[in-house]
Amino acid sequence: MAALSIVPVLVLLGSDVLSDTTCLVAYATRHALLTRLRTAAATPGPLLVYLSGRLTVDRRGHQLYLALAGTTMYTIRYTALPWE
Repeated sequence: MAALSIVPVLVLLGSDVLSDTTCLVAYATRHALLTRLRTAAATPGPLLVYLSGRLTVDRRGHQLYLALAGTTMYTIRYTALPWE
């Protein structure tokens, strides 16, 4: 993520509007992360979301989730981000 912060906005977003880079690392809960993402999405202008993590499948429902820090195979549905 740090490498993306040095790329000029015009190159990254195709726009020369003012931008802000936020690294959403180590959020305590998925609800806090989702709240931050929703706030960013509500802001006018271009938005680039870069996700990095481990896609994993819930053993019970066979749904894809993006695992967050602290996610285990038993807590996927409660601590990871639903991919859909």
